[in-house]
Amino acid sequence: MRLCAVIIIASALAILTGGRGTEASFVDTVASSANTVTATTLSAPPALEGTGGSAASLSWKPTASTFATGYRVYRATNSGGPYAVIEKVTPQTTTTYVDWPAAGTYYYFVVAYFANWESAASPTVKVTVVAAVPALVQSATGGGTVGKMSATFPSAPTANNLLVAIAATYENAALTAPAGWSTAVTGSSYPFPSQSIYYKVAGAGESSTVTVTTTATSNVTTLQVFEYSNVATTSPLDSTSSQLGVGTTITSTNATTNFEGDLIIAAASSWSGSAIGSWISPYVQQANVTKGYPDSDSGQIVSGSAHRISGAPGSYNARATSNAGTNPDWRIQIATFKHK
Repeated sequence: MRLCAVIIIASALAILTGGRGTEASFVDTVASSANTVTATTLSAPPALEGTGGSAASLSWKPTASTFATGYRVYRATNSGGPYAVIEKVTPQTTTTYVDWPAAGTYYYFVVAYFANWESAASPTVKVTVVAAVPALVQSATGGGTVGKMSATFPSAPTANNLLVAIAATYENAALTAPAGWSTAVTGSSYPFPSQSIYYKVAGAGESSTVTVTTTATSNVTTLQVFEYSNVATTSPLDSTSSQLGVGTTITSTNATTNFEGDLIIAAASSWSGSAIGSWISPYVQQANVTKGYPDSDSGQIVSGSAHRISGAPGSYNARATSNAGTNPDWRIQIATFKHK
């Protein structure tokens, strides 16, 4: 009869708390002449962190209740729920879990559990999952011709991948996008190099050669072309920025992204030197191309580019270094593209 009474007390507690509240307690019998019982608290995980990307990676601090069986992971698509259990993680010392849902934004919390009892919830975290991170597929460089510049990919682009072209010229000259391409950002003003970033979602049977025309009368022109996978196929452009300057340190203004996991492409051109590099982390350099002036003039154009993947929506800039011995005039542009 004493044991039955204990079970009734425990069941009533579960009914009153719904199995989870500010704390969860259970009772156990203790053999003594006074027929006493002992209550124990099931502590919540005190902290939870989550990071997004191609998956939702969760980590938390363990419950202080070492007798806990493990943890239940709850997920919802709205901060107010409804939440549902998606996984049980055991044992109590395991404090990580990776969730692979479809692309979207999700909310998570974790509870400790023992038998039918659950602790209070950990803090809730918001995580954005993208289908896949944008990735560079192939690239090519070209230029050095009068009136137009061309570059040819090693192989034909794959349909629905994003194509990006970065064209520049030593002169204050107009640049014209390839047929069927869109302009992300463009600039032409003396005494700075002229530069444009163009983009297109590749179609079926897309040509491997990209050609940009220009009013430049010299062959001091450069062209860089890139193909990326896992980028949005409808209205892929998110934001842009452009900046002019003088000196060997090339710094952009901010481009403000509206989505997590954007592909950020930075492109810079200067009037002298032989390389633009040393991009700030986590940018990865894509290309560097130099074209000299066609006659005895020592002038030339140097163009370089780099890319990175954004974190949370916000402001992002870029910075690189020119190896010119003097203070060159430069132009730097950023274009950001939404992930698929």
